[in-house]
Amino acid sequence: MLNTDLICFLTLSIFKKAVAYTRDSFLERSVGLQVFAVLKDGQWYEKGKMGWWACVTNEKDSSSWETELNKLLDETPKGTLLSLYDCHI
Repeated sequence: MLNTDLICFLTLSIFKKAVAYTRDSFLERSVGLQVFAVLKDGQWYEKGKMGWWACVTNEKDSSSWETELNKLLDETPKGTLLSLYDCHI
């Protein structure tokens, strides 16, 4: 049986906590853009080789991947439409 009182309490608790953050404090807590792979100009870039059951091989360390991803984004002309997809295998 679904306990709606509990759901309302949890929702209100989460909402109150989220509202308590200012824009600046939220941005300070944010981890930035996190993606596993990018397709740019027909070229595929990835943090590692994704296999079955989300097993990753040849994974780059987070710092290297972040540097590569930021370079790709920095080279993208302003006004370019970017699309993000959440795909699960």
